[in-house]
Amino acid sequence: MNPVLIQSWYFFKNNAKEMCAFMLPVFALGMITGVIGVINPQSGVLGILNIIQIIIGPLFTGGLLLYIANISRGDYPPHQEMLKQAMPFWMTIFIVSMLTGLAIGLGFVFMIIPGIWLLLRLFLAPLYVVFQNKTAPDAIASSFRDSKDHLLPFFQILIPFILLGVAFLMMVTGQAPAEGETGGPSFLSTTLVNLATTFAFIFASIVQFRMFTVYIESQRDDEDEEELTEER
Repeated sequence: MNPVLIQSWYFFKNNAKEMCAFMLPVFALGMITGVIGVINPQSGVLGILNIIQIIIGPLFTGGLLLYIANISRGDYPPHQEMLKQAMPFWMTIFIVSMLTGLAIGLGFVFMIIPGIWLLLRLFLAPLYVVFQNKTAPDAIASSFRDSKDHLLPFFQILIPFILLGVAFLMMVTGQAPAEGETGGPSFLSTTLVNLATTFAFIFASIVQFRMFTVYIESQRDDEDEEELTEER
């Protein structure tokens, strides 16, 4: 197994309490949305809650990445401070996530291999926004360019996520009522789905951060050292 996955798992295990507490508002909102969906699937409130989830998603994406970076240095800053620091990146992360998600999704719809290839090339795009303050086009272009030399380790790291995602999607769609049948998700299944998606999001963010520091930032540092050596 790739060392990045092993390191990410230990980081998650040792800091799960803090990161889950950070993501608690997102989990709570997901639970409220899910419960209303079970009780009254036609409720107009669901549309409003879904919009709120779309709005705060990029904010918590940036905030969680910043929080992970601080924890890796031994710091545990207040959650509101991380969200405050992530606020300037909100719109850029939203655009990057929308564009990369659309590209990867279309790749999987038309042919599986292009989808996987685009996932490997674009998976780290949001981190260029958070840690290098790049614009959306620059972040996407940098992720596409810098991933070129790391496709094999990226594939080794991300293939478990792809397989688990497919299995999870099949499980969720398998619970949907057939045409003409009544019924929907239960409270238990709603809770389990929200827990699974929250834990998966946290772990994926840790993996993203580790991939970025190991394969992107370390390579950039090595290149800077080589340039300094040549100048001397």
